[in-house]
Amino acid sequence: MKRLKKLMAYILCIVMLMGTYTPVQAEENTTTYTTGSGLSYVIDENDEITITGYNGASSHMIIPEYIEERPVVTIGARAFESNLVIETVELPNTLKLLEKLSFWGCKNLLEIEIPSSVELIRTSSFQACSSLRKIVIYKDTELEYGTDANRIFSSYTRNVFRIYGYKDSPAEAYAKAFNDPFVYHDWIPLTSITLPDEISINLNERTEIPVIYGPEDSYVGFHVIDTRTFTGPGAAQFEYGENGRLFITGTKVGQNELYITKFKVYDYIDNYIDSNVCKVNIIDPSIIDSKNITIKDSNNKVINDTTLSFDTYVENECEIILETDPVNANEPITFTSTRDRLAKVESRDGKYILTVYKGYVEGTQTATITATGSRSGVTASFNVDVSYSGASSVNFNTSFNSGRGNRIDQYSEYEMPLVVVPSNLTQDTLINIVNNPDKAGEEVITYDKTSGVLKASGVGTATITATCKGQSISYDFEVIPYEKKATSVTINTNEKVLKTNTGYSLNLKIGDSYQLFATVTPEDTTDIFKWSTVSNNEIISLDKSGNIVALKAGTATVKASSCSYLEEIIANATSEYLTITVTDPNEVKEPTTPAEIKAQSIQFNQTTGELKNGETFQIIPTIVPSNTTDTLSYRSNRPNVATVSKTGLVTAVGAGSAWIIGEINGYEAYYIVEVQENVINPTISLSDSAITIKKGDKKVIKATRGENTKEPYWSSQNEKVAKITSDGLITAVGKGSTYIEAIAYSNDNSLHTKAYCKITVTDDSTTTDSGKNDNDTDNGNKKNPEEERKPGIIKLNATKFNLQKGKTTKALAIKSSTYSDDPIVSVTSSNNKILKASLKGNTITLKGVKTSNKYVTVKVVTKSGATATCKIKVVKSKVSTSKLKLNKKNITLKKGKSTTLVVTQTPISATDKLTWTSSNKKIATVNKKGKIVAKKKGSCVISVKSSNGKKVTCKVKVK
Repeated sequence: MKRLKKLMAYILCIVMLMGTYTPVQAEENTTTYTTGSGLSYVIDENDEITITGYNGASSHMIIPEYIEERPVVTIGARAFESNLVIETVELPNTLKLLEKLSFWGCKNLLEIEIPSSVELIRTSSFQACSSLRKIVIYKDTELEYGTDANRIFSSYTRNVFRIYGYKDSPAEAYAKAFNDPFVYHDWIPLTSITLPDEISINLNERTEIPVIYGPEDSYVGFHVIDTRTFTGPGAAQFEYGENGRLFITGTKVGQNELYITKFKVYDYIDNYIDSNVCKVNIIDPSIIDSKNITIKDSNNKVINDTTLSFDTYVENECEIILETDPVNANEPITFTSTRDRLAKVESRDGKYILTVYKGYVEGTQTATITATGSRSGVTASFNVDVSYSGASSVNFNTSFNSGRGNRIDQYSEYEMPLVVVPSNLTQDTLINIVNNPDKAGEEVITYDKTSGVLKASGVGTATITATCKGQSISYDFEVIPYEKKATSVTINTNEKVLKTNTGYSLNLKIGDSYQLFATVTPEDTTDIFKWSTVSNNEIISLDKSGNIVALKAGTATVKASSCSYLEEIIANATSEYLTITVTDPNEVKEPTTPAEIKAQSIQFNQTTGELKNGETFQIIPTIVPSNTTDTLSYRSNRPNVATVSKTGLVTAVGAGSAWIIGEINGYEAYYIVEVQENVINPTISLSDSAITIKKGDKKVIKATRGENTKEPYWSSQNEKVAKITSDGLITAVGKGSTYIEAIAYSNDNSLHTKAYCKITVTDDSTTTDSGKNDNDTDNGNKKNPEEERKPGIIKLNATKFNLQKGKTTKALAIKSSTYSDDPIVSVTSSNNKILKASLKGNTITLKGVKTSNKYVTVKVVTKSGATATCKIKVVKSKVSTSKLKLNKKNITLKKGKSTTLVVTQTPISATDKLTWTSSNKKIATVNKKGKIVAKKKGSCVISVKSSNGKKVTCKVKVK
């Protein structure tokens, strides 16, 4: 029995414990924070703030724009549900969304203004706010609602509550849908209602009674006519439209009196405004002539015998309202104009439309418009004045220089749209092009005014001029020929024309004739092909079509070449050579000495180069034919910069630029050399190499600097032993030994040198025979630090890349180093006019200054003396990403943990924008810096993509 009681007690304890356990849903944890004013909030995955509640004591609740530097964008669902403290609210201009039921049951809330930044107010947001009397909603804010149960406002006091908004806004549409009181935000109170004193209507015809509300721009609202009184023998049916419109259909002939009443909704007190009495004549319709004609403009303003003025550059149209007396007169009315080409009235779709045409003559012109009853002859007229002035400016939107020569390529296109002020004169602007083509009949440039595109089609010069109403602008262009270079010339071979090691050969006899043919690649080259005799033209005759006639015995050389005119001048054509041997069949051959073989071309193995003073370079020439009997000679145009030997050995002797010219048989080749001055290494020596000094004493050490050496930087390896100032003043601090280091840089900071002095600090104790203090445990045989630590080895994260002109990059950095404590002390550019290099801390900054076909060398030097270089070319075009690489391909994270991926762009100077995305944000998110946050268990793929389409991915697994 006791055991049973114990068992029951044990079970009861378990049940009680289970009853106090609250299950936690296996979902993502969201931390709620609270501000000092009592606002509670959460931070969403976009790093933005959602307000979730308020427990503050102030009845005036203020929600800031930012909390912890994060924008407040959302009022959460049920955030202030049943809060009886809040009476007024200040919402932030960062707010975008009010969630469902956000202010539900705030019974003491009096008024609120929704900022214009709010994009959406969800359903039931202000239901059960019984004290709410005013809410201001701006024009673009959307309201979510459906049935009556899902309306946004409810339980308010109708005679007090007002929605303040804008015409044709979502807020006005909501108010109409639920018949809620709505007031225009910028309304003007209505003070009067005026009906015509008398009006006649046809029996059974629906007629609008003109109602004038005053003032003219007052707020009328959409429930305007509250009541109307209609007394008399006649009878009619009434229809009420929006904004105070009143329609009447006479159902019984007679004269009645009508007046209407308007209910005012602009304040909290019911008030009524009565109109005047209008006599309404309901008459039987019949054809009745007009007694009077009244013409009104589209604003219902009478314009009889008045003047309408237009300042027009384009055609204008407006409606003209025609009224007759009596109103049921139905005789045809015709309109005439004294100047139809200036202004006229036409009947169109039951309306009279006044058309005012655009003017062409400066000043003011007048047309008189007359309306005439076709039977009665009754007339009414008004005048139309049209003022016109010329354009204020005419130009093209382009980077070209106006009035000066702009050089462009043949077949190129440029967008240069026409800009005319005022813009409606653009179509009236005249474009004139004067072409001066190199080839008769060609158009140098054309221009499409609609698309604004200028095309260069021919070669020559041209001027384009835009003129409009006294304003004009001109641009001059020079179009240079389009060139497509020939890549090769091949002489066609057959049984007579043979290919040899040095070119081609052809054997003929005196009197023979033969036609040569050649193939030029590509076929559409713009180069000029020609045949020419380069030696012994008395042996053969040759025309431009390749026809040869053998004239006398001997050897001649023919060249097939394709080149531009300029290349022909500088002997830079794409060419092949044919050796023609002509024999005399009647000649008895005798032993002769070898004939001269003339050189036909020469090229160097390298056309440009850089040398330092004292360095040499061997030129290797290529001569065609290689067995020429001509002699090659060399010369330098600046022997004080570079000399050249008879064998082509170039020696750099001074800084500057020099041309080395090789000449043979009138043909020349060139080697351009840039000679750099020898760099003078900085040097420094100290007045002492070792100093023994007592604790507390001071001593000055001096440094002697060599040429190209700056003042040294002083430092102590152990300031507990000795300190040193920037002036070289040593202070003995404590017993022991250390080294004083002096490091000095060259004037351009590209080189440096070091010197050391060993410092031994003693106290008053007696030293031993070895020269050491009894208590000095320092190793007296310690080596110079320069000997102990040799210059390290560093590698940069790039060895060669392009940088766009005008762009700056800080991406170049040390990738690996022998020493972890080896900071960068110097960064230099070999040409500061093309590329600037600077150093701040350990960050290298490079800026492209000027485009160049040559690479600029950037040299990086560290404190240990380690050096590394990177070659950089400054280019005009954007540097695009060729490859992306992540530091990890696979990542495993626990839920709630985070890590950051590092992406490397190749080249490092690429400027493409990178975009990070997650294939499943519910599993893991990633921000623009590559930070990944694990959300819940599962797998997804994180991608980073450049704006030019390069992409790399990483697989993420969340446990």
